[in-house]
Amino acid sequence: MWRHKQRFKELLGRIVTINALRFNENLLDSELPDISNHNTEEISQETYSENHFQFSYGLSNYSCHSDNSKVEDALEDAVHMDDNQMWLEKRIEDADPWKDVDVEQIFQYPVADNEFLSTDINQIPAEKDIAAAVVLLKARHRMSIKCTDNLCKLLKLLKVPNCPKSFYRVKQLLLPNSPVSISSLVTYVCSVCCEASTSSNSCMNVNCTQHTRFRVSPLYYLRFSIRDQIREILGHTHSLNFEQQKNSCINIDLINDIYDAEAYQNIIKKEAENNFLTLIMNVDGVQVTKNSSQSLWIFTFVINEIKRTERFKLKNIIVGGIVSTVSKPSRDQMQALLSPIVKELLELEQGESFEIKGLSKNTNTYLKTFLIASCCDKPAQSLVQGISEGTGAFGCGRCELQGETVAIKVNSKKKIRVFPLVSDNQEQPRLRTNDTYDLFMNIYAQNQFLHNVELRDRLRGHTSPCILRDLTYFDVGTSFLSDSLHNIYHGVVKRLLRLWFQKKYRKEPWSICSKLNVLDRCLSSIKYPSTTIRIPRSLSKYQQYKANEARSILLFGFPIFCSVLPLRYARHLLLLVVGVHIAESRRIHRTQIEEIRLLFHRFLKLFPILYTKRHNSQSVHSLHHVAASVTEYGSLSNYSTFNFENVLGLISSTVHSTRRQACEIYNNLKMLRSAIIESDNPSFNSNLKCFIDTAQSAKRSVLSSSINKNKTINFRKEDLDETMLIELQQLLRQSNIKIFKICYIYTNRFTAMRCCSRGQKNDSCLLFLLAGKPSIGFIQNIIQVRSHELILRICKVNIKDQLCLNFEKKKILCSNVFYGDIEADNSSVFIKPEAIIEKIVHAYHKQLKCYVFYRVPNLCESS
Repeated sequence: MWRHKQRFKELLGRIVTINALRFNENLLDSELPDISNHNTEEISQETYSENHFQFSYGLSNYSCHSDNSKVEDALEDAVHMDDNQMWLEKRIEDADPWKDVDVEQIFQYPVADNEFLSTDINQIPAEKDIAAAVVLLKARHRMSIKCTDNLCKLLKLLKVPNCPKSFYRVKQLLLPNSPVSISSLVTYVCSVCCEASTSSNSCMNVNCTQHTRFRVSPLYYLRFSIRDQIREILGHTHSLNFEQQKNSCINIDLINDIYDAEAYQNIIKKEAENNFLTLIMNVDGVQVTKNSSQSLWIFTFVINEIKRTERFKLKNIIVGGIVSTVSKPSRDQMQALLSPIVKELLELEQGESFEIKGLSKNTNTYLKTFLIASCCDKPAQSLVQGISEGTGAFGCGRCELQGETVAIKVNSKKKIRVFPLVSDNQEQPRLRTNDTYDLFMNIYAQNQFLHNVELRDRLRGHTSPCILRDLTYFDVGTSFLSDSLHNIYHGVVKRLLRLWFQKKYRKEPWSICSKLNVLDRCLSSIKYPSTTIRIPRSLSKYQQYKANEARSILLFGFPIFCSVLPLRYARHLLLLVVGVHIAESRRIHRTQIEEIRLLFHRFLKLFPILYTKRHNSQSVHSLHHVAASVTEYGSLSNYSTFNFENVLGLISSTVHSTRRQACEIYNNLKMLRSAIIESDNPSFNSNLKCFIDTAQSAKRSVLSSSINKNKTINFRKEDLDETMLIELQQLLRQSNIKIFKICYIYTNRFTAMRCCSRGQKNDSCLLFLLAGKPSIGFIQNIIQVRSHELILRICKVNIKDQLCLNFEKKKILCSNVFYGDIEADNSSVFIKPEAIIEKIVHAYHKQLKCYVFYRVPNLCESS
């Protein structure tokens, strides 16, 4: 009898897990009892092997939870209101799972791997080549100038040909022209009146209390010419694209890049017959050293007309200015810092002639330059936009939602401001635009010396002017974009993890803290390509997760969380997962933008009901504006601060001094940019180039990703399985073959399925083209034919289902997630390297008894 009960519980657990991932109408309408971790049987740790888990659930009735009855009633109403039903849709038999999936017809992301190194020696590197390599190594390993100088001297002592004798010689080679005096670029911004001054001793404003001398330290502001940097970038880049400016087509169905989105298309219509450049700005503060109170605020820009794969490389980044300060700038100070930048941008809007290396003819081209958007974290955005902090009333940069205050906890007098959606029958908050800004600035001008709650409410959170309003195509509402790093991954995902695992919530219906160890083991079974930027650490360290780790947990770990979360919470999580997968995709159909809006609107509507209003923070509310950002500027990956923070991390890592850090960054940045341009020169020594790519693999997104074209395929670790060799010789009818465990195509690593390590890095699962159609499979064998040709033997996967939500009588497809298994007959195919599209994240789901395959939504800097 006991065995029958145990078997019944196991089967029930499996059904609940499957239902959390695949909903249907019967499940929604049935009277299946609620599943919560209050009535979940304790899981014995001994019953789990390292790669296997099952959950057993007990049964209970809703009436058993009288303290949650109000929440349950509200939840029931929310689930069924307006006939909004959502479940996973089963794939129709014989339907093509790849019908709505966009795939590239080329091999993807050739990036460096630290095991690859060419051994061909064709020539001795020139002195300038070695100098460029030394500077790139200095940046890669955060070497000080003294350390770099000693390295040069050591190489000279070892009689390395053409080696620079010192770091001073390296600077001479890379920066032959005498640099502009740093002092001519420095201004001091008074902390009291916010006036700029060229003197470090006193404020130039005669009416300021700091006029005789600075009693309060001014901001040290190092300003760089945007015009000169644009000229330098256009003079070396081959990746410019002006083709999209020839025709405006607002009805483009497919959004591939920012060019296809509405904001850019509107500029094309207004600037007909004119070529132009557009910029996106980021403002962020970084603490250079942990033990210092000094911080640097850096203004960076990217040129959207540069090809996406090159856009955020350091050689193409524009630094508008660097501010050294001991505290966060005030709003007035921020506007003073932006003032010279805006002044120069207004001049660039009038147009100027630039020499463009990437054009086949008419190298001198007249271009206008426009700043069209800004993407920052919430604190920086509030300073630039001149509005309330994100935690304050009217703190949203996109709309005039006031929010409401609720108690921090039951019976507490302390309050916190939260931002749940306004109910449909109430007046919706107005979106911020240039028109609303102008209206509020008129009120501000008449009452700027008043500071009270009534004025704050009248101004809807505007606390100071925003100088960016002067720019032609910058909207002080819609041009502030949704940031996936801070709003979604550091915001929503990390908040969910805290709610699920913090012990103070262990009595709440959403808590799964007792399952943390089991979930951790399950998450460790997910296999990532070795080119993944950051594989998540143990779930027990979720508080310290970087945004990339939170991203992987959400996009690839959701089936594991769905298997233990109560059913309603699992459904709720799927809304976020599918919405983010679509919003981050490399290609977005216009019809999918409405799907993003529906998914996030539903997620936000249910959030305060499921998790209470107390946790509906500003970052959670920001999901409400993701669809608008995608409509106007394309995929979130086009402008995410992931891209900018990669650059900021590299820039700040070059600092070793305790004083004049901004000047050190300026000098290092010029030298590093010169070294990158030199290393991209076709005449640069190929073997030295290969070594640099190998050494800087972890920094590949912002430095360089060139490949050794002289040796595109390399074989490693021969497989000595004689039986397998004979079988392959018979199948291929070739006697002159070898089999290997590892190979490199360009600098991408691929491994045979049975030779993969026990860790989470796995390079055997591929998305590839077979007879012109996409397929998924595992590498069985890596075969070398006639000493140089590569053939891969692939074990094909049979795709059974795809993640698809049936939502509000509409099917919403997630084209990045597939369910499948190795075909029963273990059929295999042979492909050439040209058929490979990309590597795939995958995991075997024990309870579903199938593999789950995940395409990374995009292959940009954070992927």
